[in-house]
Amino acid sequence: MLHDSARAAGDDWQLMTPQDDNALMQQQQQQEEEKEKEEEEEEGRGRQWLLECGGLIGEGKGE
Repeated sequence: MLHDSARAAGDDWQLMTPQDDNALMQQQQQQEEEKEKEEEEEEGRGRQWLLECGGLIGEGKGE
């Protein structure tokens, strides 16, 4: 019984081919790039918000 489950786990491990490994690496890289894009977009929105608020504060002080 124990040998069957160990053999099944071993078979699963052997199913990973170099092509599977490359596909997995590409998928991980793509996810990292998407995360970086999202972070950059959030930073851009934050800067835009600061510019708008800074402009409003600046206008208020100028009066």
